[in-house]
Amino acid sequence: MDVRSIPCAFCKGEGVYSHTQITCTVCHGQGRVSVEGPTVECPQCRGTGMEAKSRLPCLGCGGFGVLPLKQEKGRLPRIS
Repeated sequence: MDVRSIPCAFCKGEGVYSHTQITCTVCHGQGRVSVEGPTVECPQCRGTGMEAKSRLPCLGCGGFGVLPLKQEKGRLPRIS
């Protein structure tokens, strides 16, 4: 599988939560996440990586903002 690194959608590649110095729990402060294979924008968060009402990481994509093209039901993308 093709593994590539993309900016973390949840923290917008900053590695910390917006306007704080708290480490992003999605990318573990790296600002980037690794995804395998082709991806599509998460329909639940529309690529933002966060739930609109709670401002927490999206449950559909785990905060990545994207889903594998052939995602198995109930499995989140792997973080490297």
